[in-house]
Order: sequence, then C-alpha cells, then structure tokens
Amino acid sequence: MDRIIKPFILLFTALVTILSYETLQEIIYFYIPMPPFSLEKNYFFIDTICCAVMVVVYGFLYHRIYQHTAKKPILPSLQSILPCSIITLGAGGISLLWFIISDYLSASIPLLAQSMESFNETWSTLYQEPYYWSFLSVAFLGPLVEELIFRGLVFNLLEKVRPGWFPVIGSAIAFGIWHGEPVQMVYTAIIGIFLAIIYQRTHSLILCSYIHILNNSLSTLPPAWDTDQVHTILGIISYALILPALYLTYRIVLESKHPSLTTNTLHLKGSDQD
Repeated sequence: MDRIIKPFILLFTALVTILSYETLQEIIYFYIPMPPFSLEKNYFFIDTICCAVMVVVYGFLYHRIYQHTAKKPILPSLQSILPCSIITLGAGGISLLWFIISDYLSASIPLLAQSMESFNETWSTLYQEPYYWSFLSVAFLGPLVEELIFRGLVFNLLEKVRPGWFPVIGSAIAFGIWHGEPVQMVYTAIIGIFLAIIYQRTHSLILCSYIHILNNSLSTLPPAWDTDQVHTILGIISYALILPALYLTYRIVLESKHPSLTTNTLHLKGSDQD
C-alpha cells in the first residue's frame, strides 16, 4: 500500500511546492513593511525583495531535502563554463525560433496573438525602473529562486516517484506552465529540459544557476547594450550554436546513462560518484 500512496504524496508535495511561490509572495508583500508606493511602478524593486526572502526560504527547504533525498552533487570545474555557455546560447536560439513560429501562428490563433501582446507589454516595462532592480529581479535572484524550486525541490521529488526521464520532462513542463503566458510556456519548458538534463547528470545547482542567470541576463541587457545591433549579433551566435548545444546535451545524456564512459563533457570532478 505504501508503494501506491507514496508516489501520490510526492507528486502532491511537488505541486504544493510550486504553488507555494504565489502564496509566499503575497505574504511577503503584505506583511513585510515596504515604502508606500504602487506595485505597477515599482514591480522589480518589490520582486527583488520577494526573491531575496524566497532564496533563504527555499534554500533552507532544499538543504533539508538535500540531506535526506538528493544525491551528492558532482563538483563542476571552471572548464564547465564553456559547454554550459554553448548550451545556454543554443537553447536561446531554439527559443528565438519559437518566437518566429509563434509570431507566424498568431495571425490564425487568437490566444497566441493575445499572449504575444501581453508578453511584449510586460517586457516593455523593463526600463521604467532603475536597471539594477530589474537585473536583480529577472537575471539574478529570480533564477536562483526558480532553480531551488524546480531543480532543487521538484526534480528531486519527481525523481523519487520514477527515475529517468520522468523528473526531466515533469519538472520542465511544470517550469513552463508556471510561467503562465502560453507563448512563454514553450520556451521556458525548452530551457527547463536542458537544465533538468544537466541537473540529472550533476545534481549541482551551481551549474544550473549559471545557465539560468546567463540566459536571463542576455534577455535583460543594460539599456546601453539593448540595441538592435547587439540583439542581431546575439541572435546569429545563438542560431549557430543550436546544433552544438544539442550535441553537447546528447553527450551529457549518454554520460548519465553510462557513468563508465571516459568522456566528461562538463569537466566534472568525481564524475563516477553519486
């Protein structure tokens, strides 16, 4: 009976973990004293405070689960930065392709068109506040919170239900749905798959956080760098790295399935240990 009930308990716990974000955000907003100003004009400032508190809360929860359920992380090296950067940019190239496809489909799919409009309106407010607040909220603290939730907590819970591809796909889909906007769900689920594969191989939030922060930083550039020329260059590089990113990810999957392989795509230390 335990074997039947336990997976449902784990799945329910994963769901509660995801839903707890909104609840915790509301608690922080209403119960932590803040200056009297509107949410609309100071969104990124408030979100930065919320994310800072959540890093502590979810970090504590991850530490507790890590002690009892998660595998020991394999230590990355400085050489891991190159393959992880290639994977990040390649995943970004896939996301750009999705935006091209969704822009084309939006002409015949009203829901997608509405989602694209809503998404663009949200990002148009990025520079209405000082850049450092949007950077902390979107590019730094936000990714840390999301990695703690979806890779640190949700992935480990799903892995105990069924190892293999289930936690990879499950955590990635949950990551996509959690973002809310239909147009955003697809590309966040895509990056979620890359992140989950790397986490499955390493159980290291350091590498996943690096990829997530780099990905969000490239879409949250400082105003001086947020030009058509810079975006064009980044787009060309991202498209060019799609196939290398897929190849590197394929090798990481093989290494996860066959730890005895001598290859070490992410240049891990102690890669044969759990």
